[in-house]
Amino acid sequence: MKIFLIHNRYRSKGGEDHNVEQIKELLEEKRHSITLYILDNLEITYFPFWRKVLPPLQSIFSLKSYRQVTNLIKNKRPGIAHVHNVFPLVSPANFLCKTKNSLLRSYMLTLLGSHIFITIFAAFNVVLEGPYYGI
Repeated sequence: MKIFLIHNRYRSKGGEDHNVEQIKELLEEKRHSITLYILDNLEITYFPFWRKVLPPLQSIFSLKSYRQVTNLIKNKRPGIAHVHNVFPLVSPANFLCKTKNSLLRSYMLTLLGSHIFITIFAAFNVVLEGPYYGI
């Protein structure tokens, strides 16, 4: 099977970085075809001053990353996209790219989604039942 691994490395190598490497090795042992799209946060250190403003904006939508991933999907035609960390260089924009199946393992994005859900839920409770019931 053709599998596409997407990951944005941290400045300091951590558990998620090791996990991506282990998954890649395991899948290759099982004779799967792996395409990697990995960006590294260490690159930000070497950006000129004017480009250091972009990562916070790119963490929402990176057109460059979106185009690169879309081209790789068109050329390699993977069956699965296995997405790990996407912040800040890869961006969640790549969830718009089409593969047959996608697997999200970005816990940061999951936690962010939960936080947004909890915040919205609490806000509705405040409106509907008063401030003390919403907390």
